[in-house]
Amino acid sequence: MKKKMIMFVTYDFSDQSSGSRVRPMKMYHAFKKLGYDVFLLSGDKQEKENDFQRLKKTNERFDFCYIEPSSYPMQPIIDYKIISYIKKRNIPIGIFYRDAYWKFYNKFLIKGFKNLELKIRYQIDLQFFKWVSSIMFFPSDEMANYFTFKQPKFSLPPAADIKNITLKGEEIGTIPTAIYVGGISKRYGTDMLLNTFNRINKERIRIKLILVCRNREYTENAKFFSGIEREGWLEIKHVQGELLESEYTDADFGIIPIEKDEYNDFAVPVKLFEYLSYGLPILSTNCTVLEKYISTYNLGIVEEDNEISFAKGIEYMISNYDQYRADVISFVNTEGLWDHRAEKVIKLLSKYY
Repeated sequence: MKKKMIMFVTYDFSDQSSGSRVRPMKMYHAFKKLGYDVFLLSGDKQEKENDFQRLKKTNERFDFCYIEPSSYPMQPIIDYKIISYIKKRNIPIGIFYRDAYWKFYNKFLIKGFKNLELKIRYQIDLQFFKWVSSIMFFPSDEMANYFTFKQPKFSLPPAADIKNITLKGEEIGTIPTAIYVGGISKRYGTDMLLNTFNRINKERIRIKLILVCRNREYTENAKFFSGIEREGWLEIKHVQGELLESEYTDADFGIIPIEKDEYNDFAVPVKLFEYLSYGLPILSTNCTVLEKYISTYNLGIVEEDNEISFAKGIEYMISNYDQYRADVISFVNTEGLWDHRAEKVIKLLSKYY
C-alpha cells in the first residue's frame, strides 16, 4: 500500500525567488522521492479553502502531516480550521517554525500598535501549535531553546542539492572568485564584505567577488558601493533562478558576512546550503550556529565579523581550498541533502503513527 502524508504550507510558494519558498518545494519533492503520496495544501485563502474541501472528501489514511507556516502570523480563520481538522483525524503533526525575528524587539522592523498586534498574534499561534503538534522543528537547537514546548523539539536546518556539484573542477581558479548572494545592509555585513575585498585588492586584483542582490536593494543602498562599484574585482548581478546557476558555477567559494548578534547567532541562512549545492566551501562570520555547522563538518572557514579577520580567512581559504572542497562534497553526499532532511521528519514522526 502506498505511503500517504499531508503537507500544509500556509503561504503560496510557487514563486521560487526566496529561500522561504525554495525550502517547501524541495521538501515536497523529497517526500515524493521517498515514496510518499503527498496531499498538498497551500496558496492564498481561497486556494487553501479549496484544498481543505478536497481533503474532507478523502477517506484515506495519512501517516503524518508536515506543516510549514509563514514567518508572518497565521490566517486563523482558514489555517487554524485546517490544522484542527487534521488533528481531529488523529494524524501526527510536525510543525517547522522557521523564524523568531519578532521576539527581538530591537530588531523588529514594524513599530507601534502594529508591532503589538503582530506580537499578540505570534503568541496566539504558539499556543495553538502547543495544542496541535506532535513534534516541533526549528532551524537550529539554539533557536529551539528560545521556546518552551511539552512536545519534543528537533533541529531541521535547510539542505543542499547534489546535482550541480560536478559542474566545476576541484582546483581554485588562477584569480580566485568568491560569491555572495543575498540582502544588502549592515546587518548582512555588506560594508564589511566590500571593505575587506577593497583592502585585499588595493595593489592588484588578487580575488574577485560576484555580488548578487535585488536591484531595488542595490539602488536603496548605493552608499555601500560608492567609489568601488567599477573596480575590476567586483561584479554586481541582479539575477535569480536558472540565471543564478551560471554565477555559482563561476565561483570558487561562497561568503556569508552576516553581522554577529543575538538573533543572527541562531540563524541558518538558506544561502549556506545553496553554496554547498554547488560544491562551494564557505567563508562565514562566527555566528554561533553557522560556526558550529561549518566547523563540525569542515565546510570552510569561520572568522570574526571585521575586515582584518575576514581578509585572513580569504587568504587561508585560497591556500587550503582543495581540502575544503572535498569535504563539502563528502558532507552533501552523506547527510546534507533534502532527502536526508525529509527522512529525518519521517523517522521522528513515525513513532506517532
